[in-house]
Amino acid sequence: SFANNSAGGEGGAIWVSTGAGTFNNLTISGNGADGDGGGVFFQSFVTFEMRNTILAGNESLSAGPDCSSASNVASGGYNLIGDAGGCAIVPPEGDPSSTDLYGVDPLLAGLADNGGPTETLALLAGSPAIDGGDPAGCTDEDGNPLTVDQRGAPRPQGDRCDIGAFEFGSAPFDSSD
Repeated sequence: SFANNSAGGEGGAIWVSTGAGTFNNLTISGNGADGDGGGVFFQSFVTFEMRNTILAGNESLSAGPDCSSASNVASGGYNLIGDAGGCAIVPPEGDPSSTDLYGVDPLLAGLADNGGPTETLALLAGSPAIDGGDPAGCTDEDGNPLTVDQRGAPRPQGDRCDIGAFEFGSAPFDSSD
């Protein structure tokens, strides 16, 4: 999770200047920038893909509250994006209508200790991210299954994994058991 970060320029949480990469199962919310991309700013000539990621609830004093991009961002599907106005997000091949959700509130709690080694943004009951992940399962950038969320809690808890870094309805693994 990337939350409560700020930048005096672009990219409140993340500023990607060069190269290639993938966002898998991230939650990026509650960040702000004085420039473009309150959540994420992608520079020109970047090759990037997002999948099963929440990118919503960020603020920018310029363009693209959640995302700003000088180049296309590929969707691997199953993203929840609050405001994609600053980004050119290309849907997955063969999915022209896209499995992504746009312009919806992810219904996130504030950054808190929800168990596990780091603070997380919990999904609230009724969140559209619950069971909204890829029906084939949540995976890392190499296609390996992700069986736990950011806290170490088992996933999935329902028919499908949840979008983002937090799995609703599960408690983190307790290593003392």
